[in-house]
Amino acid sequence: MLDDRGDSRGASETTSQYSVIVNSMRRFVEKNPLLVTLAGLCICLAASMSVSRSAIRVRQPTTSVNVPYEWRIELGGQSTSRDVELQFAYSVSNRFGDGNVRYVKYGEREYGINLVWTPSQFEGNFRFARPSGSAGPLKYGERVAISVDKGGYLKYGDREYGINLVWSSAPVYEWEIRGEAANGQWPGATIRTERVVALYNTTRADYLAHCEREYGIDLRWASDCKHLQIAATVQTDISLKLLGNSANPQCSGRTHIIWTFRAVSTSGSPGLTPQFVTRDLSYRTPGCYLKEEFPLAEGTWDINVQTPGWSTTCRRKLMAPRQRVDLVEGQPGCLDVKVREH
Repeated sequence: MLDDRGDSRGASETTSQYSVIVNSMRRFVEKNPLLVTLAGLCICLAASMSVSRSAIRVRQPTTSVNVPYEWRIELGGQSTSRDVELQFAYSVSNRFGDGNVRYVKYGEREYGINLVWTPSQFEGNFRFARPSGSAGPLKYGERVAISVDKGGYLKYGDREYGINLVWSSAPVYEWEIRGEAANGQWPGATIRTERVVALYNTTRADYLAHCEREYGIDLRWASDCKHLQIAATVQTDISLKLLGNSANPQCSGRTHIIWTFRAVSTSGSPGLTPQFVTRDLSYRTPGCYLKEEFPLAEGTWDINVQTPGWSTTCRRKLMAPRQRVDLVEGQPGCLDVKVREH
């Protein structure tokens, strides 16, 4: 049978300890009223900031994508490139995958945000704004608001149909115009018309891209657009055994090798994987083995190798993170027994 007194004694001891703690806290408050007040304010501020952040939290894309450099800012009647500035209104076009140019303008539709494509230049319907309102050319990577005549400012927001964009009557500085560094379009450089750019939404943390959809204008976020998604990368180790001879058993010399990779099917865009790789090699390799490493998208590939006197092709399904393929000069195809995951 349980000892009720034991429970009672434990409760009494707890109550006594509680009283000591309460009395200590009361004395601290009496001696430090200003410090306690500041602590209370900090707690309230932290709570309000937490609520604010949770209220605007959005799903972050987890898929790696090829950046869609497919937009162009144009100034009506101007064929030469010039700085993009706040005082002018511009047309914004997209180079569709089929090479056709389409412009974006306001237009009512049954589903999705009221935007439509038009084949003709719709002059002066896009404007840009910066938070400071200061004059001067816009810069790559600068935070801006984008407005469309008759609609308002473009803003990320949930909707039942179409891309998650809504109208705002006030500027929403959640866009960045980004350029290709390889073309000198570094962050901080001046944005110029007639240059291909990408439109990045900082709230969604994703790029705006032309992409077909069933409802609404054919726009999607890049991470939702299959042809822009980059498949997982497979580090593919290829070993080629060269033919040696009695005079040259260690295979030292020089050769010309052409590797050709053709994607049969991948789980996403092949990205920047090599398609044709040429090697002029001076080599000295024990065992006559030449080894190469190529980053290829996960999927099925046709791998071709060509030397001055021989060529072969084999088809391999590559799975991340790493696989090995072995070939022997003079023999057809790949060696099945040596293809394995590392």
